[in-house]
Amino acid sequence: MSQAPPSTCAREGLTLDAAILDGSVSVVTPAGAAEDSGRVVLNDVDATSNLSGISISTGGGAAAIDVVANIAAATDLDITAAGSSFAAVDQFVVPEGSTLTLTAAQADGLDITGAGTVSITEIEDALGADLSGVTATATVAVESETDLSANTLLGGVGFAV
Repeated sequence: MSQAPPSTCAREGLTLDAAILDGSVSVVTPAGAAEDSGRVVLNDVDATSNLSGISISTGGGAAAIDVVANIAAATDLDITAAGSSFAAVDQFVVPEGSTLTLTAAQADGLDITGAGTVSITEIEDALGADLSGVTATATVAVESETDLSANTLLGGVGFAV
């Protein structure tokens, strides 16, 4: 007899260890659910995590269900070539001693928090990216001459040229 994977389900949300995902998690909120009624929290996310099978349906009531990826401790996670594996994620939490690397297009509109480090690449390909939700220590790598106009919301992001 196999044992059920570790998870927590409560009115506020669902918490899972990323290692137990087989690429198929479906979350549906019932009709009439309160706005911003929940979140899915994935712990110990690393390069082997495949989050592409996460399906979120708001069922007519909730405005949003946030998917939060807590990156594993002492992990360097580079998702620049990950395709859609992390597309369902709304927020990354980067712990101290860990690094998240992603493109500006991938970071657009995300909340990225924590005491770890964030490296954002390819800003020249996503000049309208909203990086204002990046509150972790972050650098943006600029590979070529780039005009960062008022269309790019940078928040407190630093630059490496």
